[in-house]
Amino acid sequence: EGVTYDANSKYASNQKSTMMIPIDKPNFYKFDTLDKLEYGSYHCKITVPDDNTKFHKSYFYFKSTNWYSGIDLTTARYLNLNIELIHDLNYNAMIYPKSSLIKANALFADYINYFYDLKKKGVALAKSFLSVISGALSQKKNIYKTVNKKNPYVIGESEKINNIQTDE
Repeated sequence: EGVTYDANSKYASNQKSTMMIPIDKPNFYKFDTLDKLEYGSYHCKITVPDDNTKFHKSYFYFKSTNWYSGIDLTTARYLNLNIELIHDLNYNAMIYPKSSLIKANALFADYINYFYDLKKKGVALAKSFLSVISGALSQKKNIYKTVNKKNPYVIGESEKINNIQTDE
């Protein structure tokens, strides 16, 4: 018997995996080198060397924020890309200690198994419930502020305005 994959439940199967998920805040560090990559994000500039003529832009996703995961950096190394740590902040790495990581299957396996069984039985809403977790985990945190002359708001360096609404 061969192995089969249900592409429609790909995210659900990832959530049943041993993939690690942070459940607490990271520790902040300022590294000089990238000798050992740990679970977290690193502030780096990644570029394609001039002599890397076989590289295609579809091989790697360059992020405008220059924050990359350890997996991103491992991929960049495999592709022989230049990686340079950025030193413009008080830190250039956000690392999650092992004590603040949990395996995805410990959080989601029972939920995924329950709704996947319902999906196999043809229950219409089961597929939607399987997608809920990945949507919630990947959604951005939006902060809404009411601003006026008496209640000004100073925009932080790492913040950006997505929308402005007036009361008029």
